[in-house]
Amino acid sequence: MAYNFILSTGLIEPDTGSTKTDVQAEYLAVFGNDLLLDDSTPQGRLIDTETTARDSVLRVMADIANQINPNIATGVFLQSIGALHKLVPVVGTYSSAGLVLSGLAGTVITESSRVSTLSGIVFKTDSTVTIGASGNVTVSATAELIGPSVVNVGEINKIVDGVLGWDAVTNPLAPIQGQNQETDTQFRARRSKNLSLWSAGTVEAIHARVSAVNGVNSLVVRDNQSEFTSIIDGVNMTPHCTWVCVDGGSDIDVATALIYSKQSGSPWNSGVSNGAPVSVDLIQANSGQVYTVKFARTVLVSVVVRIIASKGTYTGNVQETIIQSVLDYSADGIGGLSMGTDVSPFEISGIINQDNSGIFVKKVEVAYYAASPVFTTDELLINLWERAVIYSGNVLVTVV
Repeated sequence: MAYNFILSTGLIEPDTGSTKTDVQAEYLAVFGNDLLLDDSTPQGRLIDTETTARDSVLRVMADIANQINPNIATGVFLQSIGALHKLVPVVGTYSSAGLVLSGLAGTVITESSRVSTLSGIVFKTDSTVTIGASGNVTVSATAELIGPSVVNVGEINKIVDGVLGWDAVTNPLAPIQGQNQETDTQFRARRSKNLSLWSAGTVEAIHARVSAVNGVNSLVVRDNQSEFTSIIDGVNMTPHCTWVCVDGGSDIDVATALIYSKQSGSPWNSGVSNGAPVSVDLIQANSGQVYTVKFARTVLVSVVVRIIASKGTYTGNVQETIIQSVLDYSADGIGGLSMGTDVSPFEISGIINQDNSGIFVKKVEVAYYAASPVFTTDELLINLWERAVIYSGNVLVTVV
């Protein structure tokens, strides 16, 4: 049994091409060169069975050997490699919302009563409550499914598990978003970005340490090494400065990560018209010196998506499934719509087809959100300091 070693990727592949020839040679050595080896003979069938068994062993051993390769490893093997750099996969969480329940005073609404949006995003109440004399009562609720539930104010308005006396429900604020369980592909990409987590003074170190901050979805870093004011990728930068634009995370946590990863002497720059400027004063623990850390916050660009699809062999609700796939893609800060990523109708079509076999996407158009959006099949350009967002009400699906 033999293996091929692909040096460019470190991949180990089983060499099954000569397995049958090897098995036939062994049979001839035992039974003589006049043994018939045709597949239709009993010995031919035995040779085929032995060949299949050996190929299976080759593949299993290659799969195990590949688990030491961080670019190929999966599951617990990948998690173990991540643990060497103190990285663990992001755990999926549920979205949560505050609800106002209305109806007859004294009506008792039990815990886990379900409400939903018109599109079918379901939430369950977290506790048993009683409608007060005002005819209203507030209660928190948790989404039924793990992951982001992009819902606007007032969209949770349908009672699923109704009781006599309970008339209406609404959400006065948008829900706090949950997050999807991180896939192996996403964890592998995040690990690659965070290899410089324990270093300092480089763009890679800044990117790694800020990416590790809780709540950070994506970021971009630019470094002006010249002694002149420059415009780099559309960002106005003063001499020898570092510009960082961050999506997510608290200001204090981001500033702390920046102060311990940037090289000394290089001034911060929050940019000019390149994101919302942020300035945080911090005391460096080792020196006691006060630093004013400057960075920028991403600007959200609302996008509308119009999709024409056919059901094909898919048995579920095509419209709801497509909307959820697009929302998941929008919320993915690594493989989806991260900062500075143009909105591609082709990629959106691919994501829908990849996630849902049986659905056939015929056309995808995108537009910047406006009173009268102008749709196109071309990519929508997104600046480096911007991030495109797609809300549930802005995914228009036509099933033909």
